[in-house]
Amino acid sequence: NSVSGDADIAVTAAAEAAAHSVSGDIGITVGGDGLKTVKIDTISGKSVISLDSERGATVDFNTVSGKLTNEIGESGNDETKIEVKVDSVSGDLTVNRAKE
Repeated sequence: NSVSGDADIAVTAAAEAAAHSVSGDIGITVGGDGLKTVKIDTISGKSVISLDSERGATVDFNTVSGKLTNEIGESGNDETKIEVKVDSVSGDLTVNRAKE
């Protein structure tokens, strides 16, 4: 949880990751295959979710004026896909590949 500070989180073993922010940016890097769900709530902070090369995602992005950039599309098989749920008033969401 953050009010205005940025948060960078690396997740390798948890089944679910959740982050909340008012105006700070949130970055979540997903490694391993245990994570099934990422939930982010933000007012105006930017959110970036980076997945390893084997993972895909289904994205549920609810926003008033934020922009979605999904660089991976619906790739990945159903067993390794994660569910991404982001609620934001004006923050942008980017889903991309983690840098190796």
